[in-house]
Amino acid sequence: KDKYKNKRCFIIATGPSLTIEDLSMLKDEYTFGMNSLCKIFPELGWETTFFGIQDFNVYKALQSEIEQLKTTILFCGSNLKQRYSLPDNAVCYPLDLLNHTLHPADCYKTSYSSDCKLRVYDGYSITYSLIQIATYLGFSEIYLLGCDCGYSGNRHHFIEHGIVDPSFDTAQKRMFFSYEYAKKYAESHNISIYNSTRGGYLEIFPRISLDKVVGVK
Repeated sequence: KDKYKNKRCFIIATGPSLTIEDLSMLKDEYTFGMNSLCKIFPELGWETTFFGIQDFNVYKALQSEIEQLKTTILFCGSNLKQRYSLPDNAVCYPLDLLNHTLHPADCYKTSYSSDCKLRVYDGYSITYSLIQIATYLGFSEIYLLGCDCGYSGNRHHFIEHGIVDPSFDTAQKRMFFSYEYAKKYAESHNISIYNSTRGGYLEIFPRISLDKVVGVK
């Protein structure tokens, strides 16, 4: 807790707007990667500072790549332990699913954790879990990248992992519901969350260009 107090970090999602050029600007920053982003690490030449994954099917599709991670701090949802033998270096966070399966698809439910040792609330995406972990670690400036929250073409991800979300049609509404919780928590705890995604549909957080944040002219 608070190990990175008052520092900034970048949470890198896998939306189709993300580019390898974006990633190349973040080598010396504190970064959180997730899901299929690990497939680009060999080409990139470095791993994100932290890396998160919690979906059963996505983990299965990426298991060989996950097991080859060397330097990142690997955060895995505790639900994965039910099905997989996780790497020895995995840090399991207690994912609270809030009994989502007992609610209709259009009845959303989440919360926000101030103590990730006890629980990390499911907010319908790994990005939401990593925002909670980032604030627990003390980061006070959080920049979201690749959070398209919608798809205008055939590509759904920066790098595909072959898993299709069966509830794709309602994914945006679910994510927006949870991001509103993150926004309220951040505003009440002197934390700034910005959206540096190039395009996309997420307007809950103020936008600021990645080029401006990292000082690219």
